[in-house]
Amino acid sequence: MSPVAVFAALDIPQLATLDALSDWLLLPIERLDYLADLHSRYENHGDTQVNHYHYVLHRKKSGGMRVIEAPKATLKTVQRQILHGILDKVPAHPDAFGFAKGRNCLDAANRHAGEQVVICFDLKDFFPSIGAGRIFGLFRCLGYPHQVASCLAALCTSVTPSRVVEHMSGPDRDTYRKPHLPQGSPASPGLANLAVFTLDKRLSALAKSVDANYSRYADDLSFSGDSHVAGILLRAVPQIIEDEGFQPNSAKTRIMSKTSRQVVTGVVVNHHLNVTRKAFDQLKAIIHACGKAGDLRLNDPVFRTSLLGKIGWV
Repeated sequence: MSPVAVFAALDIPQLATLDALSDWLLLPIERLDYLADLHSRYENHGDTQVNHYHYVLHRKKSGGMRVIEAPKATLKTVQRQILHGILDKVPAHPDAFGFAKGRNCLDAANRHAGEQVVICFDLKDFFPSIGAGRIFGLFRCLGYPHQVASCLAALCTSVTPSRVVEHMSGPDRDTYRKPHLPQGSPASPGLANLAVFTLDKRLSALAKSVDANYSRYADDLSFSGDSHVAGILLRAVPQIIEDEGFQPNSAKTRIMSKTSRQVVTGVVVNHHLNVTRKAFDQLKAIIHACGKAGDLRLNDPVFRTSLLGKIGWV
């Protein structure tokens, strides 16, 4: 399909030049260049990169560190426009349920209710493992010319400064020191969904070939079916994940028979959908904490929306 046909089919903006991109983003071309900061990120590996992000490190339960990279105001506005003006108009794979309009974790869980066996896999370091090259290729596939696709990819990816990750282990540090999707950007979930479209396509085909069910919610991959599918999936799924340039987190692989509690995206699916006790207790603790004077999280509209969503879900 030609670029013009892609734009027409998806109703996304035709941006043939950087000037057209800057006009669409309502930014002077100099400001666009400043935000994309292509020169320093590739020539100097990000150490002299203009700091467009706030960084917060969180320790993972499984060990290691996760970096939350929250864009500052101007870049955040740009990323939101890219999300709403382009990414929201490109459909994710039908089996992707996270960050997809009209789909949620209950829809994903419902697909696996009442099955003999449920098998869950996890993608390691989901957002930072998606590099700028993959994002550039995505924008090229949408029909954008090289320069525009390169600039869009730069606006949506980050190189974490060495000072932020200096105490991380070698492999984790190397991942963040390359241009990657930042966890904390409003555009990252939508980009991640589109970046793994081929992975979803292959895993969906595998599931259908053995009469099993498949769903993905962000980095959680869930399969279900008759008990005989377990061995096939345990062998094939990690291989497909690696073929597509990702790493399976083998420590989080779970096999749940019907005689045990089967949980998908935090929902018990043995017979019918039910919230786990852990999820209920966590929500109760959050609400209790928010009731205390001085909890500034309630001033964050994103947090309030998320909290109301959790309450409605339970």
